[in-house]
Amino acid sequence: MIPPWRLCPAAAGDAQALARLDAEVFGSQAWSESLLAHAIAGSGRAGDGGPLTSVVLARDDSQILGYIVTSAIIPEGSVDSLAVAAHARRRGIGAALLDRGLADARARGVSEVYLEVRAGNTPAIGLYRSRGFTRFALRRNYYSHPREDAWCMRTRAGVGAIGAETIGEARPTIS
Repeated sequence: MIPPWRLCPAAAGDAQALARLDAEVFGSQAWSESLLAHAIAGSGRAGDGGPLTSVVLARDDSQILGYIVTSAIIPEGSVDSLAVAAHARRRGIGAALLDRGLADARARGVSEVYLEVRAGNTPAIGLYRSRGFTRFALRRNYYSHPREDAWCMRTRAGVGAIGAETIGEARPTIS
């Protein structure tokens, strides 16, 4: 039997475990423990005119299975990072984290949410599209290790799993 998991806000003591998960998922592109600690410390409040950040975890009784970092400078928001441990995928964790991130954005007054995703990350693109995200631009060689393009995607914050209207997909300008 697969143990149940739950969503909860990240706490200061979670930074080290998040950094390990991030390294597992993103390798050399992973966020550092100090960057994750900074995001957690700013979670739930805006400071000095900076973005309002949210860090939410998916965890079971023994470990962190995934997380999402979102930020907002009203009226726009972004999904800054979304990761699910390889052994925990295909259990709805990524979808639940993204739904929570979009709900948090809506509650903060965000009208559009943006993100970048590796052009070859078909599962992630499918998840984002299922939540109303559409591609609007391509950033050439955005990622390194390995070098890869990134799709820029966006959705209205009120769309998400609700499935209301979406922003029409534009043809990207490729440079």
